[in-house]
Amino acid sequence: ITLENCEQQSPGQVSSSYSSPASSFLSLTLSSTYVIQTSSVTISGSISPVCSDRNVTIYIRSYRSPWSVLKTVMTDTTGTYSYAWQPSSAGVYYVRASWSGDSEYAGADSNICTLAIISTYWLLLGIAAIVLISVAIVIALLTRKARPTAEVQPSPDDFDF
Repeated sequence: ITLENCEQQSPGQVSSSYSSPASSFLSLTLSSTYVIQTSSVTISGSISPVCSDRNVTIYIRSYRSPWSVLKTVMTDTTGTYSYAWQPSSAGVYYVRASWSGDSEYAGADSNICTLAIISTYWLLLGIAAIVLISVAIVIALLTRKARPTAEVQPSPDDFDF
């Protein structure tokens, strides 16, 4: 079998045992689901039961692209991991995490989270449009002329002769 069109990295560890490892759970959360292009988003989660000093690989993909490794991080003593990512381009991204497991626990994949990165250009354009519309409304209200009222003509009965 040729190695063309195959992964360039090993997806994780491979092991065998007479007994099966206990199951584990990997969570994933995003600090926000909408982020401005120049801001950062924190990707975090945890392994349950608690497993410290374990590698967690964070994957990302945009619409119709394959999954790619964003970063590999280590869990702390409480089994949690965290990574602050600053996206360079706008768009909709999907984020997930995975850990390979160890001799005690089977590996697990997290849920998939959706992240929308809003372009700074479109954000500024939208704010400018709102400001211009607001100014136009204020000018229209201030320059609006009062409707002329019909003058009441005096009748001949109003005069004493």
